[in-house]
Amino acid sequence: MKIRMLAVAVLAAPALALAQAEPKDGAKPAAKPAAKAGAVATVNGVAVPRSRMEFMMQQQAARGAADNDQTRAMVRDELVNREVVAQEAQRAGMAKTPEVLAQLDLARQEILVSAYIRDWVRKHPITDDDVQKEYDRAKAQTGDKEYKARHILLETEDQAKGMIAELKKGGKFDELATKNSKDNGTKDRGGDLDWNVPSVFDPQFADVMVKLEKGKYTETPVRTRFGFHVIQLDDVRQVKFPALAEVRPRIQQQLVQGKVEGLVRELRAPARARRRRRRDHLPRRGSGAAGGVRSHRPQPRPDPDGQRGGHHRGKAAVQGRDPRRRSAFRRGQGGRQAPAGAARGIALRRGARLAVGVVSGGLQRHLRRAARHLRQVLPGGSSELAAA
Repeated sequence: MKIRMLAVAVLAAPALALAQAEPKDGAKPAAKPAAKAGAVATVNGVAVPRSRMEFMMQQQAARGAADNDQTRAMVRDELVNREVVAQEAQRAGMAKTPEVLAQLDLARQEILVSAYIRDWVRKHPITDDDVQKEYDRAKAQTGDKEYKARHILLETEDQAKGMIAELKKGGKFDELATKNSKDNGTKDRGGDLDWNVPSVFDPQFADVMVKLEKGKYTETPVRTRFGFHVIQLDDVRQVKFPALAEVRPRIQQQLVQGKVEGLVRELRAPARARRRRRRDHLPRRGSGAAGGVRSHRPQPRPDPDGQRGGHHRGKAAVQGRDPRRRSAFRRGQGGRQAPAGAARGIALRRGARLAVGVVSGGLQRHLRRAARHLRQVLPGGSSELAAA
């Protein structure tokens, strides 16, 4: 899990997966004009280097902002605000506090890790063949049909047999599910599991579900790691698998993430890493009735990266004890339900950002207000903007 967190954090920057590939036609991108040397501003005699502006302009460009005079003026003003507050923080001794020193050290480490992995990704690009193979694999795994089923989850086999008896007496499946199911994620919907491909479910559940006829339910309990199920198949339809062009960026990003996770595992294998024990709660040698107590060593936790689906199989993917492992697609545009599982293994979280040196909007407003206040009340407080 820790390796996956590291890889996701580094790969969260927009367009990183796409940037690792060279232009297909071999043409190099047009060179930008060389930045003018010197400072962009002077705050209380301290120069704000132009390199900071250029770096922040790159961040803004990654977010879709245009490189124009208005954007540069906004960035310059932000740099002045930061410098004003940073100088006051220095005067207040903030830079010497243990907490700030620890945060600065962590920020430095994160930047180094990000720079190394970005460089490694550029040197190990994902090819079109890699993308095509992953697409074909996901498509073959998905199959050509998806199923709309519902279930009632019980703790014991006898309880499941009792539900089947109630159904044979004319009981309604959805009402019995709402009243008796132990799956808190679906019971309020009458046990409805929505549309999914078989690979989304546990194998024992899926094998029985695909053999049911529409409108029929299982007449014997189905056992999975979650308990005992009574399953009803509501409908079946053909899977509308997305075209390669629609999912190429997500496939490429996932393949990059997989490569980064492999890199981290390779680097970690020969590394010597020991967890420092807390001595205040561990028994000492020589204590205990037997004349000696072995020191406690933390047991290694299982690596979820080696498990199917990339997450702990001892937990359900959905609230409660839903037999689904994980739905690959979330709701599509316009509120339509995209075919869940149709691109299982190629959908990644979107909208993540790696913001190095960028603060949130709320904090930016706070910094601006603080900077204006400091400019007014501090003796000799001034800021002079150099010519762009």
